[in-house]
Amino acid sequence: MTYRNSNGCTQTVTVTVNPLPTITGTPAVCIGSTTQLTGSATANATTPWTSATTAVATVSNTGLVTGVAAGTSVITYRNSNGCTQTVTVTVNPLPTITGTATVCIGSATQLTGSATANATTPWTSATTAVATVDNTGLVTGVAAGTSVITYRNSNGCTQTVTVTVNPLPTITGTPAVCIGSTTQLTGSATPNATTPWTSATTAVATVSNTGLVTGVAAGTSVITYRNSNGCIQTVTVTVNPLPLAPTVGTIIQPTCVITTGSVDLSGLPSTGTWTLTRSPGAVVTTGTGTTVTITGLAANTTYTYTVGNGTCTSVSSANIVVNQLPLLATWNAGWTNGPPTINQPVVFAGDYTSAGDLNSCSCTVNSGVNVVISDGNTLTVTNAVTVSSGATLTFENNSSLMQDSNVVNTGEIT
Repeated sequence: MTYRNSNGCTQTVTVTVNPLPTITGTPAVCIGSTTQLTGSATANATTPWTSATTAVATVSNTGLVTGVAAGTSVITYRNSNGCTQTVTVTVNPLPTITGTATVCIGSATQLTGSATANATTPWTSATTAVATVDNTGLVTGVAAGTSVITYRNSNGCTQTVTVTVNPLPTITGTPAVCIGSTTQLTGSATPNATTPWTSATTAVATVSNTGLVTGVAAGTSVITYRNSNGCIQTVTVTVNPLPLAPTVGTIIQPTCVITTGSVDLSGLPSTGTWTLTRSPGAVVTTGTGTTVTITGLAANTTYTYTVGNGTCTSVSSANIVVNQLPLLATWNAGWTNGPPTINQPVVFAGDYTSAGDLNSCSCTVNSGVNVVISDGNTLTVTNAVTVSSGATLTFENNSSLMQDSNVVNTGEIT
């Protein structure tokens, strides 16, 4: 450079023009992340880097830019010659993740990321043994635990959410019931507050909020238990049909000879061993085949029977009415309950002389009593004749004693 004054005298100086520095690096960063800028030549010794808007981005003396808030900031680099260069750095906002961050094992939950997703790997799971995630953000629970799910948008900014995978509940109890009966199921953990238990087929089985299953009709129904986390477990309950009630056949009433009744029951289960239960008395009879004869039924009693097939028990049979025994006919200057018949036992409590034929089921002469069967009369007794000590039973000429049974008589009989 030459300077000339008014006298025409001149002076010269050599001026050096330094080039501007350059800045390399990525001029974009996400909030909370960093990007490295590099300036050419030797940096200024005191303040090589500055940010015009530190509320948006800060920069260190080494050129490391940190995103603070969404927006732009001019970053200036000054070299040792005092020359500067600037670059506008864009700070991109972080994406957001919406959706439910809990899921049950074997179920899925949908997460959604804001803005445009990264083209190659928008979603990742830190622990795929606990939860996996596909490129659309669908998270599937694999095992109980937690996994950090990361979403990356098209700017490369990321957001994370911790997904909890809850374990499935368990169901304990007997998954079988008879029609009209109940079975108690129990679910683990805390039940759902509103609808903990449901039945898929209420025409077959119903279930209460406490897990009590009632059999309605033969078949199966899937019972579902839901816990407080919304996780479910299912069990298939079988409702078994009841066997048919025993069919009441012929009833043999008690007699003077056989003092207990009997009954024929049919319609019993054709396979396996059945169990008959009598009411009253809770007497149990087991057997096989479709028919059975029950003996030893007490007089003047009404019975019913149920039959069990090893799984379920029928309703009660029709009533089995066993009549009372024939009334005792007692002689003591007259007959109680009318003149005796062949079905009635006879007791002589006073002296007696026949005035005709006499029929009885059995005959007892009390002590001190004398009984005379008159000429031509017949005493017909089905069972034994018992003459007590000090009593007599006398048959006059042409009178007779007829007995149907092979029994032993006792006492003084002449």
